[in-house]
Amino acid sequence: MAEWLEVPAHRIYVICARELRDDFDYIGENGKPVERAEISYRFVRKKDGKVFKWARFAPQYKGVYVCAALEEI
Repeated sequence: MAEWLEVPAHRIYVICARELRDDFDYIGENGKPVERAEISYRFVRKKDGKVFKWARFAPQYKGVYVCAALEEI
């Protein structure tokens, strides 16, 4: 389900919750891993090393309720 969306001045990566849980590590502002339950995380790191932050806006998908929008940094 992962999909790249090109929005002017942004690259948005939309993934389902399962992919977020399985393919990403949650990291804090200092780059160190944090637990998913901690509020302090703002970034996620894909297993290949790319770092993303939560997108400021989330695209709307009809019929898709559990997805995350990430912005590549």
